[in-house]
Amino acid sequence: MNKIVELRDDNFEAELMTGSQPVLVEYWASWCAPCVSVGPVLEEIAFAYSCKVKVGKLNIDTSPQIAAKYGIRALPAMMLFKDGEILSSTVGVLSKTQLTTLLSQHI
Repeated sequence: MNKIVELRDDNFEAELMTGSQPVLVEYWASWCAPCVSVGPVLEEIAFAYSCKVKVGKLNIDTSPQIAAKYGIRALPAMMLFKDGEILSSTVGVLSKTQLTTLLSQHI
């Protein structure tokens, strides 16, 4: 079962504000090879942390407004939000260990 939410320009804000969980967002594109390599790690995180954090992916090519709003210029990029506020942001590929460390600092 896929626990990753597909985020778009039209549902991004609503998904960030739904529930009390932090939201981890990966900004990606289909042409970005490093983004593709992050996919399996994100799936593992979404499953392991399903009760603690919501995980979503936003394709910058199909949702350029949100990408522009948050100044996404390099991929993959990740942001952790809580109540609509950015708690943390990273650019580049993170290992599962790095990602779990980042999450443990905020949840």
